Amino acid sequence: MEMNKKKQKNFVNKDPEITNLASGMEVQGVAKYYGDGPLRRTVIEDCSFTLERGKVTVMIGPSGGGKSTLVRLLAGFEKPSAGHILIDDREVQRAGPDRLVVFQETALYPWMSTEENVLFGPKAQGVAAGTARARVDELLRRVGLAGFRDKYPAQLSGGMKRRAELARALANDPAVMILDEPFRGLDAMTRSLMVEYYAELIEETRTTHLFVTTDVDEAIVLADRILVMSHRPMRLISDIPVDLPRPRHLLDVIANNKASDIKRRVIELIHLEVMRSFGGRTSGMKSTG
Repeated sequence: MEMNKKKQKNFVNKDPEITNLASGMEVQGVAKYYGDGPLRRTVIEDCSFTLERGKVTVMIGPSGGGKSTLVRLLAGFEKPSAGHILIDDREVQRAGPDRLVVFQETALYPWMSTEENVLFGPKAQGVAAGTARARVDELLRRVGLAGFRDKYPAQLSGGMKRRAELARALANDPAVMILDEPFRGLDAMTRSLMVEYYAELIEETRTTHLFVTTDVDEAIVLADRILVMSHRPMRLISDIPVDLPRPRHLLDVIANNKASDIKRRVIELIHLEVMRSFGGRTSGMKSTG
């Protein structure tokens, strides 16, 4: 029987020559606070920046500074207390399929196989069955899980779960990918491999990425720009371009003088903010601004 054509939806072609598939986002004077009066707690204050279309923007800052709160605002799970968040000049009002978030904690459904987890989003969106399955087959092969399609999350290692979640995110073909410390909690070796693996995936898409991390090396390997954020109430304190050739690898970054300069600058800025968060002294410390 022929499927209802109105319900069919094809995946967007990710040909690297096509540059109009991703969406840009703009954050304009955003603030977020909870409570009122003397009990009001301000998490984000007067925060402004852009996510350039088809680029990887990495956000880094002190732990507990408000980065995850900002992720929820960008995703549309919460609304800002002040300011505006735009995607392609349209106000973000709610969560939508144009933005997809990969959180720190695994979100795979434990009762579904790897393949079923990756297929879930396309099926929910009404993607034609043949198109969806072909896309999922491609993604499972790309993330090295073709041989684990029938395994359940409890049967996968930490790194495999992260790869499955990346595949599930990409299967939804989002215009903006938002990743909130997705490799946190992995052992050091697995995390390093996942960073390089994700860097390779970036090369294959024109999706707009916001990648949140507290790891400076991770930021430099992935980023076109690094946004250094302040301690709470969070705001942008520095927007640093990372004009290093791609593809990048961790060993290349360690040996690259320009990368070392960027790393020193980012660490210095974050150290100042961490000292402020601890109520420590910052006098006498040089700032790169």
